Amino acid sequence: GVGGGSGAGGSSGPTHGSNLLCGSKTTCSDNSCCPEGSTCCAKPNGEMSCCDYKEGVCCKDGGCCAAGDRCDEDSHSCTDATGKRSYAHLAAQKSTAPPTAKKTGVSAPAQCYPDEQKCSNGFCCPRGATCCDKGYGQTGCCPQSHAVCCDGGGCCP
Repeated sequence: GVGGGSGAGGSSGPTHGSNLLCGSKTTCSDNSCCPEGSTCCAKPNGEMSCCDYKEGVCCKDGGCCAAGDRCDEDSHSCTDATGKRSYAHLAAQKSTAPPTAKKTGVSAPAQCYPDEQKCSNGFCCPRGATCCDKGYGQTGCCPQSHAVCCDGGGCCP
């Protein structure tokens, strides 16, 4: 069997800081990225997925509910805190590889989010940004469109 990492730690949601691989996006425990303001959820197969709710509640079947609500796995729905209202839970989307994958080879995502573009090496940058090759198969994203890439994958003015 596989050792259990049920994540019963003090996870107080995503933290933002310049040390994170995903920039302004949410960085998941496996260093994949979810859109800003979303929640990382582990699917049953161990893959990370993204819940569109901020501080969302992850369901065992891979869906998610709004913060404070609970999952009803049988009906694939969520019930609010009062127990009176239920709604279909969101299917979480696949998280993406960070824009600067490690040399050890984080595989590029199969597809980018709708607000992203696919770079030539398969990684994603925000739409309107410029993909810059950092070497070692890594990609940097310059916030400007048609930016000039410098050595090391950064942008030149």
